[in-house]
Amino acid sequence: MKKIIINTNQCLCCGSCVGNDNEHFDFNDAGFPEVISNENLESNALNNAICSCPTEAISIVEEENATINEDAKCECGEECSCGSECNCDENCKCCNNCNCE
Repeated sequence: MKKIIINTNQCLCCGSCVGNDNEHFDFNDAGFPEVISNENLESNALNNAICSCPTEAISIVEEENATINEDAKCECGEECSCGSECNCDENCKCCNNCNCE
């Protein structure tokens, strides 16, 4: 089953996702965007929200990969945005040569 995740380490809280797709995103009580629905993952509004995110913090992943690996670090020292399995070669946003620990 697929699930939307927001990488909170990358999110700027600009609200672009909420503005583009209020079916899937809303602000929580602390003012941070959160996922409110994992239904209708093929919607145009969701695609627009993902594409409009200035830091590419939104992903759709298989549920078993939906947690952020907090221990993984990129070679540059930044937090890795991978799920439970490293896939930094394709998805590292801070450098082109991530080597998760």
